[in-house]
Amino acid sequence: MGLSAFTGKVSAQSTNSKTYVVWCQNCNTYQKFKMAKVRPIGSTVYVGDATQHMINAYRIQREGEKPGPNLGRSSETSPQVKIVVEITPGPKVVEAIDSAIKFYNIPPAGWVKTYEVGIDRLGLGKSSPGSANDIASVGHDRNIFEDGLNTWGLKKNALFWLVGTTVQSFANLHLLNISIGPQVRYRITFPDGSSIAVYYDNQTGTLKVDPNTARDSQGNTIRQAGTMDGHVSR
Repeated sequence: MGLSAFTGKVSAQSTNSKTYVVWCQNCNTYQKFKMAKVRPIGSTVYVGDATQHMINAYRIQREGEKPGPNLGRSSETSPQVKIVVEITPGPKVVEAIDSAIKFYNIPPAGWVKTYEVGIDRLGLGKSSPGSANDIASVGHDRNIFEDGLNTWGLKKNALFWLVGTTVQSFANLHLLNISIGPQVRYRITFPDGSSIAVYYDNQTGTLKVDPNTARDSQGNTIRQAGTMDGHVSR
């Protein structure tokens, strides 16, 4: 099959390899090996299976090459066989992937989750906007709304905490090429029947308004101030 591995696992230590995380849902051993093998020699590859709640780790190397600081750097004076060696997963990476697996399995199962939320559930009180039109444009009202939105997320939304922990864990570990990751969106509905979507921003760790999703009660696009046909003027 072009894939091979040592029967015993060896510790994932002491190489300068880059570490990748990829996902292979409901996969067998061969499929996981195949997915790992496409990464460069010298890499460590974690293959997560959120459906089966499994994590496997592999080192990609040349046949006969020993782990060490020069793994994957030897000259290729003659053709060499690329092999996949199963290794013991590192605990910190496992912890990060476990968080992602928990996220994946929260209904609805998957990496992208969208929920409908009435504005009254956010507990914004007097600062609660009465319409999506109030926050479709950049300004004070939107800032106040996003502040309240994130307070709600921190205090009452367990999913907000989980996606934040997951994203931060991967960032702290400097993992490369995370092929898929958590995405959360909420469509907020207002008393006048209008709505707008907000999303979790991985860069800031906060919930933000997506102004292009603002709709009135008839489903028509709400234009932002300073725009033409829904596009920001420059």
